Amino acid sequence: PIKSGKTLLAARFAQSANADVIDPADTADEEALFHAWNRAERLSRPLLLVTAIEPAAWPVALPDLRSRLMAAPVVHIAEPETALIDALIGHELAARGLIVTPDVPAYIAARIDRSYAAVHAAIAVVDALSLATQRRPGIRLVGDALRHAGLISGDDSEQDAA
Repeated sequence: PIKSGKTLLAARFAQSANADVIDPADTADEEALFHAWNRAERLSRPLLLVTAIEPAAWPVALPDLRSRLMAAPVVHIAEPETALIDALIGHELAARGLIVTPDVPAYIAARIDRSYAAVHAAIAVVDALSLATQRRPGIRLVGDALRHAGLISGDDSEQDAA
């Protein structure tokens, strides 16, 4: 999924396994991809292809490349579960230097979509509104930021009061 850390994981894998990485692989030139694959086999060096699109859905014209892609193992990164959403929210808040009251991360987690992209978007809009207003991100500011960005519906005021 978008913003799931594919590129970071690929970079760490490349470093630890002395591997080559093509990211994003689904938009790479077919000839270059095919030659990279052959080079990796010749050197017995791992090759990691990073993409958000299943290889079976790629419009590949080279038959040899297509057959290799169909035979290659595929690893998926799933959408985050609740514990990971909570951890990502905490990490993103800290990375942006946002100091919040303890109830803010749970407030965000309970209201946004369960996706990596939603976490990143939510924290970005909270940070932007906090900077624009020079206010610390509390529940009211966070709710305003999320509603204004369309990340939660405008009828969330009952939950805000709770």
